[in-house]
Amino acid sequence: MATSTQHGLPIAEVHPRMRARVAGRVSAVTYRPESRNPQLRARLTDSSGSLDLVFHGRREIAGITPGRHLIATGTVYEENGDIVIFDPEYRLLPSGSLDL
Repeated sequence: MATSTQHGLPIAEVHPRMRARVAGRVSAVTYRPESRNPQLRARLTDSSGSLDLVFHGRREIAGITPGRHLIATGTVYEENGDIVIFDPEYRLLPSGSLDL
């Protein structure tokens, strides 16, 4: 049974095909223009693990930068062994607002 926190579930407790809300710090942002569907990927990390937030058709998103804290909500999938949320709803948080 997943344990809820104030901002959602610990990343380590989410699994494919569930709708989840997670919070963490963006540890990396990459842009993949070479794929058929260009995508921006943001690695979201908390104290329990990490997952990728994938935004299709985006080159950049204001505020989604390494070090930024955010809350993301969406359906969890597995892609090539990685846990991902495609095109999540998200809310940027003030710096230092999460205790990770």
